Amino acid sequence: MSLSTLQDPSHGHLQKVEIPGKGDGYTARQSIAPGTLILAETPLFSVDGIETGKLSKTTEARINNAVQQLGPAELRRFRELTQPFKNRKCLDKERFLANSFLMTRHPNGRQTKGIFLWASWFNHSCIPNACCNWNPNGTDNGRNGQGSLTVHAIRNIIPGEEIVVDYLRNQHAKDIFTTAEPGSESAARWEAMSFNAGRVANIQGHLPGQIWQRLDILQNLIRLVEQERLVYPQKAMIFGQLAELYIDEMFRHRNNDDDALFEDCRGKAIEAYQAKLDVEMISLGENSEETRITSCLMQRWRLS
Repeated sequence: MSLSTLQDPSHGHLQKVEIPGKGDGYTARQSIAPGTLILAETPLFSVDGIETGKLSKTTEARINNAVQQLGPAELRRFRELTQPFKNRKCLDKERFLANSFLMTRHPNGRQTKGIFLWASWFNHSCIPNACCNWNPNGTDNGRNGQGSLTVHAIRNIIPGEEIVVDYLRNQHAKDIFTTAEPGSESAARWEAMSFNAGRVANIQGHLPGQIWQRLDILQNLIRLVEQERLVYPQKAMIFGQLAELYIDEMFRHRNNDDDALFEDCRGKAIEAYQAKLDVEMISLGENSEETRITSCLMQRWRLS
């Protein structure tokens, strides 16, 4: 570990201040345009093989061992992070779980999570103006080969405005909201959002058979997420579904030897992938795995 993890990785975009009713958080030092890389941070440390439920003794030992390897300055900064309990001493494993970010989900259901000293101070919003994402392909737009947690602006942010991210991008919804006090703004917002977010997340395999009906549902969902001011992953997901719909139709027309309709559907599929790519470029950056996959799909159908 290096003390470089304690240096400001935000290029001067962030100002840590006290946010009324929230504690510490970040505001913008200057105007930030959509797609701007606000933060690219390498982990202070990470832990592999974390269970989604109750931690095993082995996992607890790995967390405690990682904390014990920290130098004095790094340990102090780690223990300054938010603690989940106000009326008793917080254990290191509890502080880790409360502040860690998801880096990788493994096929066996376990996860790799990391501590990011700077990113941990972003507050949550169901309608964020920034998007955080683990990017294994490089930091600072790929200027070195080490992975990083990146935070990009997803809409215009004015000077002094709080910069907020959606914790649900990194955690399960139940981990964030199960402890929300009934009747609180957090609980009410989640109750309202769960239906709309569920409609977006569950469209795979639930669309009617007629293409006009399916197109109508997807277009309505696009309008819905725009009204909710949701950007990623909801909007990108819908554009991906739209592209897949046109690809299905494309092959149907190829089987019917209808070249004109085949080309029309191919063009619309490429347009939908371009719209998806535009969202991903703004939200995740040009070096993200998601952006790379969408670019490859566009190229594939252009050459088909």
